[in-house]
Amino acid sequence: MFVYNIVVMNYQSFLFISRQLQAGRPTHLEWEDLLLSFESIEGNPRRWRISIMLFQGENRIPPQIQSCVFSSGILRWQTQGPYLKCDAKTHSIYLVQEWENSSSFIAFRKNMKEFLSTAKEWKEILSSFSKQCV
Repeated sequence: MFVYNIVVMNYQSFLFISRQLQAGRPTHLEWEDLLLSFESIEGNPRRWRISIMLFQGENRIPPQIQSCVFSSGILRWQTQGPYLKCDAKTHSIYLVQEWENSSSFIAFRKNMKEFLSTAKEWKEILSSFSKQCV
């Protein structure tokens, strides 16, 4: 797996992601201490899914976190936009978002800023929950 390290979501990052997804390859970018994963949806390089792991339990997701956050495996707080998804196999919680790529760097950057801001908020919330579970 190739990981492209980014400091700022710049035009080169956008081009890298676009090229990888157009070639049908999922791609991974490192941002701060988090790994962002991009993939095309249903093989369509214009429809993207981005995910980022926000929490990983040792051998399980503590029941307090699971019951506080969600019980069905997915938590959507709006009809569109990011949502939380539980992966029971890896004991992880991911923030996931899907969007149409308009080939516009400005739209991409806006979507990424909103996604990363939401990721930071949820990471803090889940960290707080996990400290209360100890």
